[in-house]
Amino acid sequence: SATPYFAFIRPFEAHDPYRDGTHIGEIVAFNTATSSKKTSEEFRDAYRRDLRLVDSALEDFVETLEAKGNLRDTLIIITSDHGEEFGEHGTTGLHGTTVYEESIHVPLIMLVPGLQSRRVASSVEIRSIPATILDFLGLSYSKAVIAPSLSAHLRGQSDKDFTVQSRTRISREELLRTIEAAYKNVDQV
Repeated sequence: SATPYFAFIRPFEAHDPYRDGTHIGEIVAFNTATSSKKTSEEFRDAYRRDLRLVDSALEDFVETLEAKGNLRDTLIIITSDHGEEFGEHGTTGLHGTTVYEESIHVPLIMLVPGLQSRRVASSVEIRSIPATILDFLGLSYSKAVIAPSLSAHLRGQSDKDFTVQSRTRISREELLRTIEAAYKNVDQV
């Protein structure tokens, strides 16, 4: 039997700077109406191209697990910490400043050994991932400090919506000022 392992893979391709050369400075320039050579659609297209690269890498990863016979014993969770807005609400290529659907509705895909594929339409939070992992591993945890497990949803035993929480961490203007100040400091070095 194989040695148990835990792998956390965080691809940065679906994040600025985009592989087409777009850098956060250009995103700031666009959002502050100073000067940008790109449109919201061009930023979105660059982001989508990067997402396709991530999709391809994930496909290769899963195929490798399957070829080595490890897929049947591997819990795979695919998600994101945020989405992106591309002009829908006056901001392009930024996140953490609004709670619009574009920013907070993210994929949550779980491949669970022994469970049939199913779509769960309930509202859930990615904060439930740790409890879900521990549930499937049969390990105990304090329900007081971790969001509820999604294991009942994945087994088709529940379709109850969770109360979900979304919040911003900074105003759009403050984020843009912070990024601009950081780049001015870098330019002076």
